[in-house]
Formats: sequence, structure tokens, C-alpha cells
Amino acid sequence: GVADKYTDPQIHSINGGGYGQGNLGMKGIMKFLESHTCNHICRFLKLPAKASKRTDVGTVVMGANLQGTHVPHQTKSPGKMEEVVRNLQMQWQQQLQGLQQQAQNIAMAKLNAERRKMQEQHMLEQKEQQRLLGASLLLSSWQAGSD
Repeated sequence: GVADKYTDPQIHSINGGGYGQGNLGMKGIMKFLESHTCNHICRFLKLPAKASKRTDVGTVVMGANLQGTHVPHQTKSPGKMEEVVRNLQMQWQQQLQGLQQQAQNIAMAKLNAERRKMQEQHMLEQKEQQRLLGASLLLSSWQAGSD
């Protein structure tokens, strides 16, 4: 883009994978953080306004769940940025674990419901067999009595 005109928006992922050739990974994230100036988009997203160009710029890092996470830009040093990235990765890992646990709980609930259904079907079949056996014994007893 040129100034605040986004002519070709890019996604920069932490590992640089996916999203095409414009994904410069951490290098792209760092370059963005160094050059970003807050604008109407930052205000629309209700990000804190920056205090000065040098120290307090803001941006949004998008996660797999597409919820924006504000990253204050006293992160111009690689060490600070790595810490922010590690924190984001930890948050996303926790969210992923939560989703995996929910999926496992749903799968277990479905399995238990299917198991109960099979047990009920088995009990109905047993009752039907007992009813048929009783009717057969009654018929045999009746036939033996009529002889």
C-alpha cells in the first residue's frame, strides 16, 4: 500500500507459512510494527490511541479464531516481539485445547447416547424373546393337555 491506502493487504503469519508470497512472517510483522501509524481503523477497532509515533503504536494480530488481539507497539525490539508472539501462541494453544476438549465431550456424549440406545434395543429384544417363549410354552402345554 501507499501511506494509509491499502492497495494490496497482506497477512503475515508467525511462521511465514501460507497466505501466498506476500507473507513475510516475523520480518513482515516487525516491519509493520515499525511503520504503523494509528488511524481511523484503529479507532474503529477501539484500540488505544498511541501517545507518540516512537513508542506507543497499536495493531491487531489475528488468530485462528479471527478474534483480534491488541498488541501494544513498545514491541519494536525482537525480544519483546518474540515475547508477544509466545504469549499469543500460548493463548491460541489454550483456546485450541478448549475446543478439542469440547469436541471430545461431544463425541463421548454421542457415543454414550448410542450405547444407551443399543442397550434399550437389546432389552426390548430380550423381552420379546421371553414373551415368545412364554407363548410357545403355553401353546405346548395347551396342546399336551388336549391330547
